[in-house]
Amino acid sequence: MLKKHIKVYIWFFLFILLFLPYRALNSLVLLNIFGNDSTAFNANDVTVIISILIALLSVLLFVYNFIKEFGLKTKKKVLIFFVSLLVLSVMTFFLREAILKGNLWDYMEVV
Repeated sequence: MLKKHIKVYIWFFLFILLFLPYRALNSLVLLNIFGNDSTAFNANDVTVIISILIALLSVLLFVYNFIKEFGLKTKKKVLIFFVSLLVLSVMTFFLREAILKGNLWDYMEVV
């Protein structure tokens, strides 16, 4: 039973789990490829696009796994689903904003 809950609710922590690996990728690879030129497509734009994709992916994977593991057969399950989806959406929005501030080159010193 706990395995099902972990499989469904792990997507709440997707941004947190990917923060440090993405930060390393951002500084080692993306900055070298795209640069920090504010007049053209740059590493900040890639970071914004990837953060949007991670946010959408976390919500879609949560919805898919919740329906697959628990179903929406009772009113209680539907209520739990919508409350969880609301919490995930709000949490994802705020985590996305926080992680963007930690990974955009406007906020960091470029060495």
